[in-house]
Amino acid sequence: KFDPVDPILPGWDESAEEDAPLANWPLGLARRPIRRRRPDLYTSRVEGSTRYGREFDLMLLSGVLLAGGLVADLLTPQALVIAILYNIPLALASLSRRRSAPVVMAGMAFGANVLSGYVNAIATRPDTIALLNRGLAAIAFVLVAFLSVALREASGRAARFRLEEQRFRREEALRSFLR
Repeated sequence: KFDPVDPILPGWDESAEEDAPLANWPLGLARRPIRRRRPDLYTSRVEGSTRYGREFDLMLLSGVLLAGGLVADLLTPQALVIAILYNIPLALASLSRRRSAPVVMAGMAFGANVLSGYVNAIATRPDTIALLNRGLAAIAFVLVAFLSVALREASGRAARFRLEEQRFRREEALRSFLR
C-alpha cells in the first residue's frame, strides 16, 4: 500500500486515500491535503464531532441571556432603558458559523422588546419617551444583525481573495520553475 506521508507536508488525512486515490499526493494533483483538526475547547470528545459543540453553546448562551434580559426588562420601570441589553445575545449569536443566527436572534430580541413594552404599558400608562427608546433599541437590533452578517460576508470574500492570490503565486512559481 502506498504511504503518501511526506515529512515536509504534515497533516495528511489517511481517510482521504479511500475516497480519492490521488487526494494525498504531493503538489495537489487531485486536491489539497486535508489537515486534521485539533480538538479544541468546544469539540465534543464523546461524539468526536463539533456538530453540537460551539454552535449549540453560543445559541444556548444567547437564548439564556435574552431570557434574562426579558425578565430584567419586565421587572424594571418603563423609564429605564433595559431593551438595549438585548444586543448582547445578538452580538454573541453573530459569532456563530450559521449566517441566519444573528437574524433569528434579532427577531427574538425584537419580540422580547415588543412583549416587555406591551406588559409595561399595561402595568402603567404608556410613556412616549419609553416607546421611542424601545423603537431606537429595535433599530439597533436590525443594525447589529445587518452589520454582523455584512462583516462575515466581507471577511469571507477577503479570505477567498487571499487564497486565490496564494494559488496564483504557487502557479507562477511552478511555471517559472518549469521554464
